[in-house]
Amino acid sequence: MTAKEFEGNYLEYLNEIGQVVKPEFDGIIQYLSKIRLNEIIHQEKQFLDENEARGFVWNVFLITNSVFKYVSKEYILFIKNVNSQTVKEASEQICKRNLGVSILIVKAIPEEYIEKYAEFSLEAERNTKGLLKKGEISKINAAYITEVYNKRGTEERICFDVLLIDNLTDTIIGKLNSYGNINGGPCNVYHMYVHEDFRNRSLGRLLLLKTIEYACEMLPKVSSFQLQTHENNLSAQKIISEIGFLENESRNREIVTNTVSRALID
Repeated sequence: MTAKEFEGNYLEYLNEIGQVVKPEFDGIIQYLSKIRLNEIIHQEKQFLDENEARGFVWNVFLITNSVFKYVSKEYILFIKNVNSQTVKEASEQICKRNLGVSILIVKAIPEEYIEKYAEFSLEAERNTKGLLKKGEISKINAAYITEVYNKRGTEERICFDVLLIDNLTDTIIGKLNSYGNINGGPCNVYHMYVHEDFRNRSLGRLLLLKTIEYACEMLPKVSSFQLQTHENNLSAQKIISEIGFLENESRNREIVTNTVSRALID
């Protein structure tokens, strides 16, 4: 069977899978029905028979299912949809409900918090899926924060952290990292983490609101805010969707397709 013949039979093979898998996989079936086959199969590809072709489609389905589980999705909030006053008022309301928590916004981690930041970042890496791969040793320590992390910004590239401090213990309980260019473009938001003892208090939302508020001041030409979160991180998805972030569907489709294609080649 040639690649051209396979293309003609592809949807039939995919529908056969859809008829035997659970309804929870309908999203994957729909996604695979819309992909461009030249992104996952070479035109010179030859199949011995229909059984091999069906097996190939099953393999694509299984790989895509794995990718959907572990590859992050990108979300975007365009600056034209940001109401600065609404953002400020929302963050103030959360602050009033969390009087024991202070906000610290910094371009470089202050010396008195470097050890605490390194320790908190290690905790975030261990507890956040995908940040630290199995067997990988973290590069984060006090020396790295001082010599590398605190020097990552330039005159044009503005990097900053929003930190949440527990006033009672003077420890870091939440963080969100961001960077953008003063000449325009997106502000990239990443590595949001709140200590498990302080969750369900809208502090994750506060981190994101304060990031948007500060970026609008420091990056007057910012075009959008972009972040990624895992498919199964429902709490983060709830926060960002309520603030106004939308899934960047074209970019996410590209990420999944490229990952599936690489897996098939490997």
